Amino acid sequence: MKKILLVILGISLSINSFARSCDSSEYDKAEYFASSYGKKLANKYPLAKDIRTTLPSCSYNSYSERFKTKVEIYWTGGFSGDSYNIDGDLIFDSDGTNGHFSSSYKNQNVKDLESWGKFIGVVGGAIVLGAASSQ
Repeated sequence: MKKILLVILGISLSINSFARSCDSSEYDKAEYFASSYGKKLANKYPLAKDIRTTLPSCSYNSYSERFKTKVEIYWTGGFSGDSYNIDGDLIFDSDGTNGHFSSSYKNQNVKDLESWGKFIGVVGGAIVLGAASSQ
């Protein structure tokens, strides 16, 4: 059992050891792709404007040719003028494809917006079902 755990630990350490902090060229590339992804994410919310993305950290794995970045995405609501913020990890290939975002923080305005969207979806679904059943 100890040998299995040591092998697993050794493999995970060797995989992680290839990752290093981005150099300036890699950081520019990561910033470009993260900004594009941030705009796509923010535009999933209604009337997002003034979208900004920052990268507090960036690492590049030369073995897998993948970036791992911490991103902070900020935007302003079109009607309300409220400020929105989502932070998380963004992992993507060196050409910007195969991106995966996992959020670690959403401010209360984002949470409220998501709750409101779920409510609208439930109410809208009930109206559609009600209309269909009356026919």
